[in-house]
This record gives sequence, structure tokens and C-alpha cells, in this order.
Amino acid sequence: CLWVTKVAPQDKISAYMSANIAIVGLRGAVSPFIGYGLSHHFSLQNISLIAVVMLVISSVGLLTLVRHPRFAKI
Repeated sequence: CLWVTKVAPQDKISAYMSANIAIVGLRGAVSPFIGYGLSHHFSLQNISLIAVVMLVISSVGLLTLVRHPRFAKI
């Protein structure tokens, strides 16, 4: 199940899903260009480190949401 449906208020799930799909599409269209540009300035190890840091930050953000009462049912 998508986390978007767990975070969104029950009456706004479709709006959250449409925003999520739009952002995923934008990210998919822009990311290759950003990655290619970064590959000229940073080594593979540095790009990997940046990716890991971004994953950790997003995971910590998601873990802060788990305490929300809406997630008590999960």
C-alpha cells in the first residue's frame, strides 16, 4: 500500500494521489539530466554518498510520521 494513502486525510486521498503521480513523473523526467550533470562534477562514490544521505533523511522523516494516531491501525 502506498504511504500517500496513509498520510492523506480520508476525504483527500485522490488529491494527494494526483499530486504524488505528478511529482513522480516530474522526478522521472528530470532526474536523468541531474544525474548526468552531477556525474561530470562528482565521483561515483560522492554521488552514492549523496543518495544515501537523502535516503536517510527521508526515512527519518517517515519515521516521525509513524507516531501519528492515523497509523495506529497499521
